[in-house]
Amino acid sequence: MTALYASGYAKLNLYLNVIGKRDDGYHNIESVMQAVTLRDDMEILLGTKEPWLIDSDRDDVPRNEDNLCWRAAELFFGAIGEDPDGLTVHILKRIPMGAGLAGGSTDAAALLRALDVYYDKRLSLDALCQLGAKVGSDVPFCILGGTAITEEKGQLLFPIIHEPQAYYVIVKPEASISTKEMYEQLDREGIPAANDTKRIVNGFRNQNVAQIAKNLYNVFEPLAIQRVPEIGKIKQQLKQHGALNAQMTGSGSAVFGIFDSLETAMEACDTLREKYPETFLATNGDFDEA
Repeated sequence: MTALYASGYAKLNLYLNVIGKRDDGYHNIESVMQAVTLRDDMEILLGTKEPWLIDSDRDDVPRNEDNLCWRAAELFFGAIGEDPDGLTVHILKRIPMGAGLAGGSTDAAALLRALDVYYDKRLSLDALCQLGAKVGSDVPFCILGGTAITEEKGQLLFPIIHEPQAYYVIVKPEASISTKEMYEQLDREGIPAANDTKRIVNGFRNQNVAQIAKNLYNVFEPLAIQRVPEIGKIKQQLKQHGALNAQMTGSGSAVFGIFDSLETAMEACDTLREKYPETFLATNGDFDEA
């Protein structure tokens, strides 16, 4: 039996707009995604000689084919023509579920990366991302990490090289939001006009966290606040505690504040955690989050 270890990192949508509905029923989006240090840790056991199993410290994590890790493993082993002779995946879950943080997608991406390394990188990075796109629209970005502009369903990626140091306080309210329902509501009510990504991308080019924060945008946020008013309240609390700006990520329901000071971010995190247990400190840099 062989044990592999991998980590999947949460993503934030610093910018998220829906361009329109596709003929296949999906939607084209334009987004700026940021990987942050909030992570899940995974132990992957190969050659267990037992039926496949997904296990987690959280009861609400799917244990069967409904888990994206299961689907990713099926596609990977099918692509390379190998049988692992039993597979068990243990997931230590820190990324909240139903939050817009790509928790399931990033676990699947981490599994694909780990398996590809173990099997001597039989798949190119491009092939791995194409495989990931069959699992979920966020998986290709989660495979690459960093910062990127994503287009179409999320599988078209344009990396952003310049990443100024920023700190993020991520708050997940108790309520979760259905992505499917959010898209359906957006289709009914219409997509509002929005600035493109140029302004926020220029913030990265200028290494200016304040400029990035000023140009945060999420087309789903007004609709989400109608459903879960607590999202708006969390935004205001983050700003009151020093965030340069705050915004919901994905289709919700997690909200993040962006800070240019670690000390201020730590204080805000400690304060908001008293009311919201699922509050986390993260960065796009390299340090152990609280």
